[in-house]
Amino acid sequence: MQHNRCQELALQIRRLPTAAKRTLRRCFPLVLLVLTQSISAPYSVSAQFSKTMTPDAIEKLAFRLVSSEHMEDAQKILIPGCKSSRATGVMHALLAKTYMDDPYESRKLSTQVKLELDTALKLDPDSGVVHRIWAEYFNLQGDYKKAIAASRKALASKKPDADSAYRQLIISYSNLGDYNQAYKCNEERFKYSGASDANYRNRAIMLEKIGRYPEAVQAWRDALNKRHDDSTVLSLIDCMERGGQYQDAIDELTKLLKSNPADDEAMTRRAKLYIKMKKYKEAIVDYSSAIKEDPTARLYRERAELYKLTGQAAAAAADLEKAKKEESRL
Repeated sequence: MQHNRCQELALQIRRLPTAAKRTLRRCFPLVLLVLTQSISAPYSVSAQFSKTMTPDAIEKLAFRLVSSEHMEDAQKILIPGCKSSRATGVMHALLAKTYMDDPYESRKLSTQVKLELDTALKLDPDSGVVHRIWAEYFNLQGDYKKAIAASRKALASKKPDADSAYRQLIISYSNLGDYNQAYKCNEERFKYSGASDANYRNRAIMLEKIGRYPEAVQAWRDALNKRHDDSTVLSLIDCMERGGQYQDAIDELTKLLKSNPADDEAMTRRAKLYIKMKKYKEAIVDYSSAIKEDPTARLYRERAELYKLTGQAAAAAADLEKAKKEESRL
C-alpha cells in the first residue's frame, strides 16, 4: 500500500511543469530522488538491451518510456540505437524529446536536441512523429509560427501523429492569442483522443477565451462528469462568474461548503458574489463565518466596508479597530 502511494505521488511529480520540478529538486532533493526512483524499476533497461531489438521494438519501448516520462531509461536504449546502422528518424526524434524534457536543460543540450531533430528529418522526412516533435521544440523556443507549420506537416504525413500534433497546435495558437483556431484544433483532437476530462477542460478554456461562457460552463460540467475534483469545480465557478451567472456560481460554492463547512476561502468567495448581486446581508453572514475560521485584517476590513454600505457605522468602526490589532501582531 505504501509503495503504491509513493508510485502515485512520483507519477504526479513527473507530470509537473519543468519549472516546478526544478524548484522541487532544489528544495527537496532527497525526497524527490526517492519518490522518482520508486517507479523506475519496472521500466529499467540496460544499454546492451537495444542491441538485440529490432528498430520497431526499440521505437515501441521508447514511446512507452517517454510517454511515462522515464527519460533516462529511454536514453539507455535510444542512444545506442541511434548510433547503430538500424537507426530511424523516430528514434532520433524521441531521443531529442528526452533532452527537451530535461529539468536542467542547458545550451549544450539545446544544441543536441537540434542535432537529433535534423538527423531525424533526414532519415524520415515524412514521419508524423518527427514533425510533431519538431513542433514541440519550436513551441518550447517560443517560435509558434514554425511550430504551427511543423504540426501541419505532422498531420499531412503518411503516418500522421494526429492527437499530439493537434495538442501542439492548441499550444501554438493559444500563445499567439488566436483562441478561435485553438478551439477548432481542440475539437478536431476529440476525434482522436476521445472525450477525456482533459479535452473537455481544454474546450472550456478555449470557449472562455472567445467569450462563449454558457458553452464553457457546460464543458466544465462535462469535465467534472469524467473526473470530479475541486480544482475543476473552482474553474467552473470562475467561468460562471465571468459569464455573469452569479447565482449558479453561488450554488456551486454552497455545494462545496456542504462537504467542507470550514472552507473560509469558499465563504469569502461566495460573499463577494453576494455583493455583486447586492445581497449585502448574506455577504456579511459569510464574512462573519470566514472570520471565525481565519480572523485576518483583510477580512475585517472587507466586512467593515459592507457594514458601511448597510449603514452600520459602529460595527464598521469596530471591524477597522480589529483589523489594526491583527496588523500590529504581524
